[in-house]
Amino acid sequence: MDFEAQVLPILKRNCLSCHNATDAEGDLVLETPATIAKGGEDGPVVAPHKGEESLLFKSATREAKPYMPPKNNKVGAEILKPDELALLKAWIDQGATGTVTAKARPVQWHPLPPGLHPILAVAVTPDGQYAACGRANQIFIYHVPTGQVVARLTDPKLADKSGRSGWRSSAQRDFVQSLAFSPDGRILASGEYRMVKLWRREPNLPQFTLGADPVSAIAVSLDGKSIATTAPDNVIRIWDTATGQPVKELASHTAAVSTLKFSPDNKRLASGSADKTIRVWDLAAGKVYAQVETAGEVSAIAWVLGGKQLASAGGDAVIRLWQVPTQADAPLAPSRELTGHTQPVTALEAFPDSRQFLSGSSDGSVRIWSADAGKQVRQMDHGAPVVAVAISPNGKVLASAGGTSARLWNAEKGQQIGELKGDHRARTRLDQTAQTITFAKGEIAYWKGTLESATKAQTAKAEAVRKATDAVAAAEKTATEKQAALEKITDDKDKPAAEETVKKAEAAKTSANNALHAAQDSAKQADQTLTDTQASSDKASAALQKAEADAEKAKKEVADSEKPIRAVAFAPGGLTVATAGDDQNVHTWSAENGAGFDTFASQLGGVRAIAYATDGRIISGAAQNGAVVWRSGPNWTLTRSNGTGDE
Repeated sequence: MDFEAQVLPILKRNCLSCHNATDAEGDLVLETPATIAKGGEDGPVVAPHKGEESLLFKSATREAKPYMPPKNNKVGAEILKPDELALLKAWIDQGATGTVTAKARPVQWHPLPPGLHPILAVAVTPDGQYAACGRANQIFIYHVPTGQVVARLTDPKLADKSGRSGWRSSAQRDFVQSLAFSPDGRILASGEYRMVKLWRREPNLPQFTLGADPVSAIAVSLDGKSIATTAPDNVIRIWDTATGQPVKELASHTAAVSTLKFSPDNKRLASGSADKTIRVWDLAAGKVYAQVETAGEVSAIAWVLGGKQLASAGGDAVIRLWQVPTQADAPLAPSRELTGHTQPVTALEAFPDSRQFLSGSSDGSVRIWSADAGKQVRQMDHGAPVVAVAISPNGKVLASAGGTSARLWNAEKGQQIGELKGDHRARTRLDQTAQTITFAKGEIAYWKGTLESATKAQTAKAEAVRKATDAVAAAEKTATEKQAALEKITDDKDKPAAEETVKKAEAAKTSANNALHAAQDSAKQADQTLTDTQASSDKASAALQKAEADAEKAKKEVADSEKPIRAVAFAPGGLTVATAGDDQNVHTWSAENGAGFDTFASQLGGVRAIAYATDGRIISGAAQNGAVVWRSGPNWTLTRSNGTGDE
C-alpha cells in the first residue's frame, strides 16, 4: 500500500488537526509512518503486521479508548467509514511503512472579498493619545482626543498590488487578527496569517527649512501653493509649498515686516511694516500694486469684504479700513476707523466670509467687528495682553494667544470653551502622579487597618500562649501529685481508682501540651503576618513618598513649561489648533475641548509665527533657524516582518 496516497488523506481529513507536529495532542504525531511508529504519551499506537491489535485501529473502530476522533469535536473530524478503516488496517498489516515526499505548496493569495471589512483588533497607546484599528487588511491610526484619522499604515510591497478590494494602501494581505502597542506607544505590532509586522512611529521631523534667517511672520496662500515669510533684511520671500524652494523676493520695505496676508484670490500679498507703510504686492509681477503710509508702525493686517478692503492696526489702538484700488499704482484709500481698544492692537484675522474680522489687543480683549457696519459685534476678555488670534475654517471657533496661555472661544456666544497652556505631556504626567498618590494613600489606609488587626491578633495569640503555658504547668503539677498519691497507696483495692485518676491527669497534661504547641504555632504565624504586614505598610508609605516626590517634580515641569505663547493657528479641518512660543516647541490641541495632541521639537529659539498648509503640514518660524515645514501627521513606517505567510 502507498501510505501517502491511500492512508495520509484519511488522516488529514480526520486526525491531523489535533495530531500534527505543531499541535501534537498526547504527543502523538500522525503525519508520517516514522512519527506514527514513535507513538505518543501512552506508548506505541501501531503494532506492525497486527492491525486488529493496534491502538490506532482499535480507537478508530471504537473498540478501545480513547475513541478517535471524539464525537462533537471542534474541527469537524468524522468517524472513519468502513472502507477507510479497511485501508488503515491493511496498511498496518503490511508493516505500517512508507514515506511522505510531497512538499508544502506555496499559499496562493487572492484579494479579500469586496465589502468585507470586519474589525477584529483594536489597540490603544498607554498614554491614551492614539488608537489603532484593523479593518480587513488595513490599519488606521486615530487620535483619540479629536477622533481624527491621522495615519493609514501601508506595506510598500503591497502598494503595487490591485484587485477587487485591492492591496493598494493595505497593511497586510490577510485580516488584521491582532494589534499591540509597545509601552512607549512608538511601536505597533500587527498580526496576520503566519506573520507579525512591526511599525514604528517616527518623531516629528522637519520636511525642509525655508532659509536660515529668523522669521517673525508667515502666510500661506489659500490655494496652498505658496508660503510667504519675513526676514531681518526686510525682504519678503515667497516659497514653493511642495518643494520648499524659493520662488520670488519682494523688496522695498525699509524696516522690519511684521505681518503678511495673501488675498482671497491668491494674486496679491499684503504686508505691514515698522516703516509705517502697508503694501499690496502683485505676485505675478513681483512688485508693489498699491501702498499707503500710516500714522504709525503696522503690526497687523487682514483682507475683508472679499478682498476689496484691508484692515490694519498698530500702536495707536485704532483699527483702520482701507479701500483696495482697482488699478495698480493707486494708493490705498482710507475707508473708516474703528475704535474701542484702549491699547495697541496686535493681531487681526478675517472670518471665512470676510464680512467680519477678529482683533486682539494689549488691553487683553478680543473683539469681533463687522466690516460692513464698522461696529463692534462682540468682546471677550483673554486675561492677558493678546499677541495673536486665529479663526477656525468654519468660523465657529476662535483662538487668542497671550501671556502663558491660548484660549478657545465660541464665536457665536463669546464663551470660553478651552484653555491651552504649557506642555500637555507634563500635565499628563502630573495627572498620572495624582492617580498614583490616590492609589498609594488607599494602600496605606488598607495596610493600616490590616496592621491594626495583625497587632491585635498577635497580642491575642501571645496571650493564648501564656494561658496554654500556665495550663501545661497546672496539668503537670496535677499529674505529678496524682502519681505521688498512687505510689503511697498500699491497699490493692484502691489502686485501680488511683491509676485511673493518674491516667486522666496524664491525658490532661498531653492535651495541655498539644494546646500549647498549637498556640505557639498560631502565635508564630501571627508574628510572621505582623512582620509581613508591617513590611507591606512600609512599602506603601515608601511608594507614597516617591509618588509625592514625582508629583512635585511633575508640578515643576508643568510650571516650567508654561512659557509665553506668541502664535496660534487652526488646521485646515478645524479640529486641531496649534500654539507656539518661548518654549521653542509647537504644540497641537483639540479645537473642540483643548485636549493635548502632539508636540514638535525645539527650533533653537522662541517661535514667533505658525501657519498650516492646506494639506495639514505645520509651518513655524523661529528666532534662529528660519521657517520649518514639518511633515504632516504621525509618520508610521514598516520596520520589520517576522514570518512570511507564504509556505
